[in-house]
Amino acid sequence: MRYFRLPFVKLTPILAVGILIANYWANLAIEVWIIILATTSLFLFLDYIKFIKIRYGVRWLSSILIASTVISLGALLLNYKQLQVEKKNSLLENDYLRAFEFTQLDIASKGKNSWALNGFVSAILNSNNQAKKVRIPIIAYLPDSLLNTAHLPGNKFLISAKALARIRPPQNPGEFDYAKFMLRKGITYTAYLKSNNHLHLKHKKYLSPYVLAQKMRLNLIAALKPMSQREKAVAMALVLGHKSELNEQTKMAYANSGALHVLAVSGLHVGIIFLLLNGILKLKRTTLQRTIKILILVAGLWFYAFVTGLPPSVVRAATMFTLIAIGTNINRPNNVYHNVMISAFAMLCYNPYYLFDVGFQLSYAAVIGIISWQPTVARWLHFNNKIANYAWQIVAVSLCAQLAVLPFSIYYFGQIPLLFPITNLVVIPAATFMLIGGFVVFVASFVGPTIHELALWPYELVIGWVNNAVFYIGNNDFSAIKNVLISPETAFLLAILIILLTICLIVKNGKVLVLASICFLAFCLNIGWQNVNTGCQSAMAVFSTSKTAAIGICDGKIGYLIHSADSASAISYQTLGFFAEHGISENKVLEISIDSLENLEMTGQFFAIKNGLIQYKKQLYGVNKKTEAPFKLTHIFTDYHLVSKLDSLPKDAILTSNIYSSQSLLKKPNFASAHKTRDMGAFVIEE
Repeated sequence: MRYFRLPFVKLTPILAVGILIANYWANLAIEVWIIILATTSLFLFLDYIKFIKIRYGVRWLSSILIASTVISLGALLLNYKQLQVEKKNSLLENDYLRAFEFTQLDIASKGKNSWALNGFVSAILNSNNQAKKVRIPIIAYLPDSLLNTAHLPGNKFLISAKALARIRPPQNPGEFDYAKFMLRKGITYTAYLKSNNHLHLKHKKYLSPYVLAQKMRLNLIAALKPMSQREKAVAMALVLGHKSELNEQTKMAYANSGALHVLAVSGLHVGIIFLLLNGILKLKRTTLQRTIKILILVAGLWFYAFVTGLPPSVVRAATMFTLIAIGTNINRPNNVYHNVMISAFAMLCYNPYYLFDVGFQLSYAAVIGIISWQPTVARWLHFNNKIANYAWQIVAVSLCAQLAVLPFSIYYFGQIPLLFPITNLVVIPAATFMLIGGFVVFVASFVGPTIHELALWPYELVIGWVNNAVFYIGNNDFSAIKNVLISPETAFLLAILIILLTICLIVKNGKVLVLASICFLAFCLNIGWQNVNTGCQSAMAVFSTSKTAAIGICDGKIGYLIHSADSASAISYQTLGFFAEHGISENKVLEISIDSLENLEMTGQFFAIKNGLIQYKKQLYGVNKKTEAPFKLTHIFTDYHLVSKLDSLPKDAILTSNIYSSQSLLKKPNFASAHKTRDMGAFVIEE
């Protein structure tokens, strides 16, 4: 059957469709998917053994049966994964849980005010002191002051059950759904550690290949410690994938310049290792030599995956290059598309939640874009000079990768890098040196202090040059088009358009070109409709923010953020999603201090502000304690003392998060019926 010439090129996208159907649309029980899978598989088996024969005129029925089987497999895998996560985490909801044993897996990762310890609950202890062994992934957060040498991979801690907290879903419209993000990693609980609620179990240790990999990473990190902070952070991220020491300025510079992929250990880094080993090893003459070469290549790839801590991005790249290494060295037909899709299929079968991982999407999109377009783009120009030709090859690869990930870059990051070809001319050759140099520095650290210092000096110098170049390009006003917002539908249409153009480039089919033209027309119409719709929209939200008051108003294409925080950036992750949902980018959101409302007069398309009152949809919202005007229908209170002085709360009051519950407030009439944003989430009024 033609279907099986390159089966995984077709089966992998179908498997992804099944996962998407189960996640977004078909809320069917796992038993239903099992029945569908069993039925379609049975028919295919009977057709294969010729027990039943599908006539030639309806051979398309076989394709439908195969597609249905794979779709039901994808849906079944996702449902099974969901049941696993729910079953495991339900053990932590037990009211009789007294304490639990926590096993740290990863190196502590630095956050804004605390350290994150990634690991799992290895045992739970109930009120009767009965222990039960389990394996439930969680993240423990530790204050800066409590981090010490005990918090290392493989160590175990006894933690009070009171430290556990379920991850809350988003409390504001458009806010990043951290609970769903962590659920897809199998985590629904976190633990907040204090000096009096956890104890290091010194007599207990946990060993596994993953923990050994983390310990090796610690030794590599120690070898880079003498370097200056900025260069050390970049080296740790590039060589080992340890990004906790990167500051926001460095991340932003690399993102704006289009070089952020260098700091995320993935296919580029594994590809460099593969090319280096493949170039060094010339063993191809006999079967034994080819076998030795395959073993060395595979061992080298997975050793690098091991020392980087076995992150999913490196594991999938190592899997893909392993297939390529085997295929190219056994003199068998080796289709790169097929190898890429086999690795994707295997990864999705292992964990269907990888499909929703941004890194997974970017990685495979970039690889497919490069192998599809790079040969054609590289032929556009040719230079007799080897260096110039090599530079053009790098630019060609960068162009192909950037075009392939364009829908994801715009949708997830809201920007389009413009100077990435120039940046990649610097960072890609430098990445090869920095990757090799990192291991040279590590080996030199065992030889002696003098050799270690001699190895560090040129290594740090080159990274410093690269950083200076990236910062210069990234801080340029023309480095990227920023604050670009598109809807999921627009991003989907753009992705489909790029896929159709890729197919057209490969098979040169006129029908595919017609479909691409229709898709392009739909893409343009969608953008036009959203632009018109944004201009006549209105919405208002009283946000659920920590210890502050914040109100958002969408007025056509302009947004207004009225708040009492020290700065808008402090609450941006809770508020900007509301504006983004309505097509308003960050640079079109005007900031207004609540304290200035009493002296402010403003009139928009759908609202007005005067004397400390906001009028929206013929309703008045009081937000200032000095306002004496009568309230109508709904009330917003942002000052504790104002609420304390009221004999009773108005019927439809909205209490912002900066008003804490107290006995005096609890006793006030209508308090129970008030909308408390801290507990109930944002109060939203849509058009």
